[in-house]
Amino acid sequence: MKAYGKYCFEWILAFPLTVAFLLISPQDLGIPSVGFGTCLYAAIACTAFACIRYLKGRDRLIAIGAVAAFLGLPASYGLLTEGGNYFYSHASFFLVPAIGAACYVAGMFCKVSRVARIFTALIITGTLAVLLVAEIIVPKLCVMLFLSVLLLLFADATQLRWKKSGHTEHSLHITFVAPFVFLWLCICLIFPVGKNPYDWRIFKNLWQQLQELSISISQRVGGSSDDFYTYRAGFSSDPGVHGGESKKDNRLLLRVTPIYGTATYLRLAGQYCDSFENMTWTSTVTENTDDVALDTLETRCAFTTAGTFSDYMQSLEIRVTYQRFKTKHFFAPDKVELDGEDDLKKLGVTEAGRNLLYDKKKGIGNEYTVTGYRMNTMHPAFAAFVSEFPGFTEEDWERTLVRSRRAGDFTYSDLLEYRERQKAQYLIPTELGDVAKAFVSDATEEVSTPYERMTAIARALQTFGYTLSPDTFPDTVTDASSFLDYFLTIRRGYCTHFATTMVLLARAEGLPARFVHGFTVQMNGMEALDVNASAAHAWCEIYFEGIGWIPFDATPGYGSADRWSIRGEDPSEYVPTPVLSPSAGQVPPTTADASDDAAAILRGILMALAGLVLLLLFTAVVLFADRVIALRRYKNLSPEARVSVLYRRNLRLLSYLRLPQKAEETLTEYRGRIREELPEGAASWIGDYEAFLYGTAADSEATVRRLTAGNALLTAEFRAQRPRLYLLCRLGNRLIH
Repeated sequence: MKAYGKYCFEWILAFPLTVAFLLISPQDLGIPSVGFGTCLYAAIACTAFACIRYLKGRDRLIAIGAVAAFLGLPASYGLLTEGGNYFYSHASFFLVPAIGAACYVAGMFCKVSRVARIFTALIITGTLAVLLVAEIIVPKLCVMLFLSVLLLLFADATQLRWKKSGHTEHSLHITFVAPFVFLWLCICLIFPVGKNPYDWRIFKNLWQQLQELSISISQRVGGSSDDFYTYRAGFSSDPGVHGGESKKDNRLLLRVTPIYGTATYLRLAGQYCDSFENMTWTSTVTENTDDVALDTLETRCAFTTAGTFSDYMQSLEIRVTYQRFKTKHFFAPDKVELDGEDDLKKLGVTEAGRNLLYDKKKGIGNEYTVTGYRMNTMHPAFAAFVSEFPGFTEEDWERTLVRSRRAGDFTYSDLLEYRERQKAQYLIPTELGDVAKAFVSDATEEVSTPYERMTAIARALQTFGYTLSPDTFPDTVTDASSFLDYFLTIRRGYCTHFATTMVLLARAEGLPARFVHGFTVQMNGMEALDVNASAAHAWCEIYFEGIGWIPFDATPGYGSADRWSIRGEDPSEYVPTPVLSPSAGQVPPTTADASDDAAAILRGILMALAGLVLLLLFTAVVLFADRVIALRRYKNLSPEARVSVLYRRNLRLLSYLRLPQKAEETLTEYRGRIREELPEGAASWIGDYEAFLYGTAADSEATVRRLTAGNALLTAEFRAQRPRLYLLCRLGNRLIH
């Protein structure tokens, strides 16, 4: 333990630090939870770095080769099969050793530098303070691991100030202290924690002020567009319609927490665009005209008048938290319930047409709660209602205002003005080419009402192909008409193409329509859900006078998510199978069966075998090269140098035979002690070496021959007594160094 304990210093600091940092937010790293497997992986990674750090020569090279094979082979395979998205879907496989490497390097600096130890302690203390003040919920183990490292650093700093004798190496001291610290850690983890910890109000207020200052500075130095932007993938304030490959991005942007409602599929709209010019959608409507409230109220009035409101609309309430995201856009469901200007002030947003915008960009930590509705758009009863609804009266409108606690806020005249405004803003004339006309004619051949025609067009578009790598647009595609003819000819693309097509065809049908850009979220009951950049999506909204704006998602893979059973219908007759629309970077999920699992297991086994074979080949090459180099170097040595090499080899063989030389023994005493336990002549070389050492040997060449003969006898004895260890030492070139 004393011989190797000093090599454990970096590992003792690196491993708990690695696990602690992983526990802060494992979901951001693509890890569902940090369990035994993740901790074991972190321990193996830290051990691998220790081997690279302290092994020498060929052993270090083999350790580097093992790490390279373990990480490089899966990375190469993933790049060939999945491309760049492999690193997003398997981020934890590479991030865990990366974090472990950073923590191990920190441990190396702590071993040699007092400043590094102080700096590390300050980082840990600052991290704990941020977690506490920002009310970031982390496991108890995370906090205890950080405190354990702090305690180890304190113990190390304390013992460095002692005046002591004996083993004064501080890294060895920590090795013996660490088990007691980790025992303290285990004991603390066993004890329960109260449900209501300390409030720390002063520190929370201080942190809030610092956070607001940080956001203010970032907003002042930030650009005019959203910080999160990728080429046709993800949410952007400037969504363009292009051809060519779309990038993928799985960064965590939002966290959605359900508070009320049972939605299985949720759209979070962030940007409503009206103008399509230069193959790009933009928002030109900027007037503050209460369109958000009027939109929801008109739809509520229509379905309330029908007397079966819950068949067509269901309320929901969600909490949205910005993560790695900074934007001016406020994300909310299709229909938002606002209680007048007070709600907008509470949310800190203003209206610009249908868009809800912050005055300045908001980033990490921005959180709000919003109430809205989802619509049963995929149910046949919904389509029948919209197609046959005659409209509501002024009295119906007034009753809806009373129920919504908006009486006095709007009049029926406001509603009529709102309707005309929607037509003026979103009913932009669109000319269709021959291809588009033929497509619309074929899709709507057997339907008549506007809603049925748009539903038929959406279904026809959903038969197209979805791809993240569509063909690059030719130079002739420059406007709405040329885009429609081109896209309806190639019949493949991603969400932006389908949403654009749906909007333009609706306008050609004489219906106001707009392009909506946001996120699609497949909920999991009432559990909080992380929303990645790959969930960014685009869809179409079409305005039906007397009903309001209704979403149409023509992207293949949308499925039957927006549907639930209505009254009088047997719920067992319909089992909703929500499928996320394959938005930018997001492919419709498929149901994995036993064959898929077996194939995945087989691929894993083959990958492991390939890595093992690669490592064995690499090791064989390294050992062969090392053997050739060692023998060549020995051949080129002088007789005097060969004597020293042979002496070290023989001492190593004696240690393998459990006959090492004691520190207080002379060579003569050593030879006398081991002579009886070795074959005849196996220890006589010690006298020859002693004569050479004291300058009484007549010939160095003769001494080399005597030591070589002794080496052969010791090797034979080693092989006879410990054959397995002999084989390992021979394969590892231990007998020739």
